[in-house]
Amino acid sequence: MLKQVSVTLISTDQDFEKTEMSLFLLLTFLLLGPDNGGCNYEVIPTFTPHITAIMKMPVDNEEQLIVNWTTSAMVYEAEVNIIFQIQISRTEVTNTIHTSNYTTVLTKNNTVLTWNWESEIPLECTSHFIRIRRNLNDTKWSDWSPWKANSGIDTSNATKTILFPRGTKVARNGSAVYFCCVAGKDERVTSMSVHYKSYPLIHISNRTKAIKVEYDKPETYGYDIGCSATKTNAVPSMLFFINPPDVPHNLTCETRDIKEVTCTWRAWQEAKNSNSDKETIYSLYEGLLQKVGSCQKESCSFKVTPGQNVYNLTLKAKNKVGRAEAHLNMDITHRVHPVDLSEVSNNGVGPRTVNLSWFLKANYSSLGLVCQTNITTDNGDQKLQNHSFEGRLDSHSYTVTVDGLHPYTNNTVSIHCASSEHFWKWNSWSKAFSFRTQEDAPSVGPDVWRQIKRSPQGRNVTLYWKYSNNSETNGPVLFYNITRTSQGGVTLVEPVVRVNWKEFSIDHNAHTITVRAFNSAGGSPSSILNIPADIGMAGETIEAQQINGNAEGFNISWQQDLKVTCGYTVEWCDQAGAKTCDLQWKKFPSHTNSAFITSATFTAGKRYTFNVHVCRSDGDILLEKKVGYTQELAPSEMPWVTTQEDSSSVTLEWTFDDNNEMLPGFIKGYCVYIAKKYKEAAHSIAPNYSNFTIDNPSKKQLTVTDLQPSTDYNITVAAFTAAGRGREHFLTVRTRSDSVLMSKLGVVFLVSVLVALIVVMCAWQYRRILKKLGLLICSSSTSGNIRALQWDSSIFEISKIVQSIEPEDSTYCKIEIVEPKKEKEELLPTPSSEFKSENEVTVPHTAWTYCLNKASAPGETENVDFKDLTRSVEFANLSYFPDRKLLGSQESDPQNASTPTNLSPIQMDITLDYVSNTS
Repeated sequence: MLKQVSVTLISTDQDFEKTEMSLFLLLTFLLLGPDNGGCNYEVIPTFTPHITAIMKMPVDNEEQLIVNWTTSAMVYEAEVNIIFQIQISRTEVTNTIHTSNYTTVLTKNNTVLTWNWESEIPLECTSHFIRIRRNLNDTKWSDWSPWKANSGIDTSNATKTILFPRGTKVARNGSAVYFCCVAGKDERVTSMSVHYKSYPLIHISNRTKAIKVEYDKPETYGYDIGCSATKTNAVPSMLFFINPPDVPHNLTCETRDIKEVTCTWRAWQEAKNSNSDKETIYSLYEGLLQKVGSCQKESCSFKVTPGQNVYNLTLKAKNKVGRAEAHLNMDITHRVHPVDLSEVSNNGVGPRTVNLSWFLKANYSSLGLVCQTNITTDNGDQKLQNHSFEGRLDSHSYTVTVDGLHPYTNNTVSIHCASSEHFWKWNSWSKAFSFRTQEDAPSVGPDVWRQIKRSPQGRNVTLYWKYSNNSETNGPVLFYNITRTSQGGVTLVEPVVRVNWKEFSIDHNAHTITVRAFNSAGGSPSSILNIPADIGMAGETIEAQQINGNAEGFNISWQQDLKVTCGYTVEWCDQAGAKTCDLQWKKFPSHTNSAFITSATFTAGKRYTFNVHVCRSDGDILLEKKVGYTQELAPSEMPWVTTQEDSSSVTLEWTFDDNNEMLPGFIKGYCVYIAKKYKEAAHSIAPNYSNFTIDNPSKKQLTVTDLQPSTDYNITVAAFTAAGRGREHFLTVRTRSDSVLMSKLGVVFLVSVLVALIVVMCAWQYRRILKKLGLLICSSSTSGNIRALQWDSSIFEISKIVQSIEPEDSTYCKIEIVEPKKEKEELLPTPSSEFKSENEVTVPHTAWTYCLNKASAPGETENVDFKDLTRSVEFANLSYFPDRKLLGSQESDPQNASTPTNLSPIQMDITLDYVSNTS
């Protein structure tokens, strides 16, 4: 039977440890003693832990409650596992908010135990109570220790309302933050806000309220947290949400003088606000977390330990909401970045060398170095050279001789260095300084060419020479020596100063010319030019070939010469058309048969001539000629035109110098334009103009046919190039009259006049018969029931009948009576009896006839509207039959009848039209 012995001890603090020791011995006896009467005893100690202190302190931006307590000394002696259970209540002991277990192994060196607890709500807001119990080797729990209180502000007599956390609170992005507000005594909290927006209150105690703030977006300028009570308002706090620090990127360490190491990195995320509560703090550790050096925002430095080259470094980053770290193992001899050079100087200059020296203010005696010199000339040529050195003490200089330079040249030099054994970085380039190399004799002879013109005595030679650039002379040229040797062996030497040409005369024999340049350091090699014997006019028979250039220049090609020995030369005048040629030339090797010629002076609309010479053993001979433009323009001159006219054609001839070298383009031909003069052309049905294009520039004549006699024509003639037409010559010509046609027309006219006279004479003799015949024809009956025209009847009645006939069903007849007044009795015969009437009245009067401008439409009345009369004829002594219908309001008395007043009579020959129905 198992019996449980429970021992409970109540003692004062003075003899607590002594009493526990005695009980521990008793416990040992009971647990380890022999079996007594077959009974086993299990003794479970029930010693209660003793809480010695409760403290609250900020740890990593959070307030933590730190609890310290002790337990029985005998347990420390046994070094056994023990479990402590801790409970926390808020505001009241009955409001338990947290329970957790704490397991440890007690040792003699750790008699005071510590446990931390982090509260969501600031600890100042209300009271917290803590108690502890223990369990030894999974036995029975001891009794709870008495509640230990950590009092809050809400239990004090404070009269002001206070907001916690005070000042600035920094929280991790995405987390929740509690703010609590403790009202003053005899007050209560009425509201809490975030950025002036009210939040729901969480009840903590009678005087304390809290809010929960959550946000997942970092805010640079933070949020205002406010609290109001019934009487007073709390001082506002600020809340920031930030991210924890990133792992430092690109952690790099190096040494410049092997005395100090500097580490740098890049921080990707850093608060924009300068508030120190939000900044990330960096710390550098070496080895077993031994902090070294001091750190700035993105760099740390520490001193090198003598004799130690390898370092194991840890960089830690920490802010209010998190931590991060980066690691680096390095050998400082592999990360040497030398200090910058100082006291760089020039210790001597020759024509092709310079001696340089400098200092490095650091002890590199254990290293190998490489230094690089950078020398740049005035024309931009760059020369880089590497030089190796053994490292030296900081008091020793480094010297080097740089060769391969060009004489009499301005140079600038700069230097930088690096470790050669384990290259890491170049140091900065030293400040550049300038120097000029000394003169040397010209390294090459001048480039020589000539122009040759015939003279009665032989040939006139203009000799030219040049250097392609000043670097070939190795210094200023003082003079040139010209040596001429004729075929007969006569030699002449002439010095030339300050010019690059020389004129002289030679005979028809071959000559050799030598040119040397001299400066203060000596003379150049000789340049030799052979002038062959005179070959007469052979070179002048070569025809020029046209080429096309562009804005950049000319592509020129030529046929390879089988006798070439020393290449080809292309010459041209840079100033085309100018009085001064400004002769230019360019030489090419023997295997070349093409070249691109360019010049800054080439101008559009200027013709350039290129002469290609082949160099043979006896001298240079003209091989080909090329002419062209970089860009053709339209001609600025106009042709001068003369004409020869005929009745149906015009022959044009003009003069134009199409081979003139001053023309702005190659003449391709001529445009001729011919058109009738405006007034005559406006009434013509045929085309009024013609264009003719002549594609042959040498053809300067054109005959234009199929023209009309006695007609004015406008003519323009213009030359054209590839760029278009130039100025036009304008003139007006008139074709001659056709004399044969006029003679034929004259004969026809004379015959017609003669026949007309004969007819008139015959007609005069038989005029009475013709009159009667006319009356007979016009008085013939028609299908329209119109009676023969009665001269004694009323002219108005006849007109009325005629007007009733439709125009489309009628034909027209015309009778002319000549000299009506002179022969009245013959023109108007006595009317027959069928026309007589009792109302007939014969009186001298004026009768009228008329023609209507328009026919009557169907359904219209037959009344005559005298406004439509277009012409009238005056009669005398005619019988008149008054008609009231026609005359309107006139009286029936023929004596009183009058001519319509709306007519305008005129004395003239009689013309009477009538209409007969032919349908």
